[in-house]
Amino acid sequence: SLPSEYFGFNFHGISLIDSWVEIMKLIIKYGKNHSKLMRELQVVQWSFPSSNLGFDELYNLIKEQEIRKMINVTKCDIDEYERSLLDPNNENNQSYTYGERLAPYIPKIIDVLKKNIHSRHAFATTLNLQKDTSQPPCLTYLQILYDNVTESLNMYCVFRSHDIFKASILNACALAYFLKYISNEVGQKPGYVNITSNSAHIYLDDFDNATKLIDCLNGRRKIPLRLD
Repeated sequence: SLPSEYFGFNFHGISLIDSWVEIMKLIIKYGKNHSKLMRELQVVQWSFPSSNLGFDELYNLIKEQEIRKMINVTKCDIDEYERSLLDPNNENNQSYTYGERLAPYIPKIIDVLKKNIHSRHAFATTLNLQKDTSQPPCLTYLQILYDNVTESLNMYCVFRSHDIFKASILNACALAYFLKYISNEVGQKPGYVNITSNSAHIYLDDFDNATKLIDCLNGRRKIPLRLD
């Protein structure tokens, strides 16, 4: 990797996919190998408009279903994950689900914003200190704030640990869905999703595939793309 600051990167994309690609480029170019498992940048902030996810362009470039499955961007993956964020049930008895942790906050967030659109109390956390002794959630906190300039609601999220190659698209899609749901209930326009990834990383086992994918999306590799 090239010499650089190790933390404090910021990217404001025109779409989710645009932001995702640029964050992967930053990790590949400037990240540091960490614990022989991953290449990492710390405190990476990235944002995108909730109204523009950018999947049409991605699907036009990547038509192979097996590759879409690898990075969890099939329509089935996305639809199921978006719905799960609003679902308080943990039917498979997992250690936690985001829906289980976030759904109880939804009525309060809606009520708070209906009473005072400028409130700073519209937030949720996934942390449970009694339960999360060994496997705390990767997404730890979110807050929704009203933007007076754009007259819309923006969401600010913090991930303590973030697998950018395989998990972040699903995470970001679901968060955009969450913001649009809250905005609709409150009667406001949804704005930007802003994510802070404290540990933004690509696992070394995925590094070659991530590099190939970036080359493909930049037009430097022939399509169809083959990942290992």
